[in-house]
Amino acid sequence: MRAQQITTQPPAPTSVVTQNFAAPEGWLTAIRWVGLTAFFGYLTVAAYALWRAIDGGVALAVLGVGLLVGYALADLISGIVHWGSDTFGRRTHPILGPLLVRPFRDHHVDATAITRESILELHGTNCFFSAPLLATAVHLVRPEAGAYGGLLLSGALVAMALGVLAAGQIHRWVHQARPPALIAPLQRLGLVISARDHEIHHGGEHTSHYCIVSGWWNEPLKRMGTFARLEGMLARRCGIPTTRHED
Repeated sequence: MRAQQITTQPPAPTSVVTQNFAAPEGWLTAIRWVGLTAFFGYLTVAAYALWRAIDGGVALAVLGVGLLVGYALADLISGIVHWGSDTFGRRTHPILGPLLVRPFRDHHVDATAITRESILELHGTNCFFSAPLLATAVHLVRPEAGAYGGLLLSGALVAMALGVLAAGQIHRWVHQARPPALIAPLQRLGLVISARDHEIHHGGEHTSHYCIVSGWWNEPLKRMGTFARLEGMLARRCGIPTTRHED
């Protein structure tokens, strides 16, 4: 069964849309290229180090646990970043505005724009922020045969980085009218977020279901009221207001 395409909200006035969907700044394009280059360079080195560190069944099981934990954490990270970008700051803020705030909020104006983005636009920023996870695995943890703690941590770091990279592609699939045939089974198994689950985010006030990798954290975070509590605490104690309805 094909996933339903998520509908968009009524379009914003032309002047607002024109302003928001401006061409990316030159420095932003440079950051995306740096991110892609660093990510795949470090991924190659990290994958080779993990392969060399596997010396038996126990090591393989330890690595598997690390990969699972890292993938789950990637989903949580995607939700935290998504929530922060939807809730705080403004499109016009330097650095973080073009990097994070503008892409997420423009996505609420035209949810299908993500299906037309280039590889650089879709993955560059995610690669830039997740490459340090791979660098940590390569330079600081350095997995070795027999060192199961290092193998566990390295596996988690690599899976976190891959999950953050995959977030953009998984997010694109839920907005495609016809996602690849192999994706529907993964969505039904809950290994990647489905259009039905993500529709909860777009169907309301964009105040829940922020996680966009597997979506495993969405319901627990909603039931606990985690993000609403954090917003209240930041407003009361730090004087940081929410801006989701102002920009």
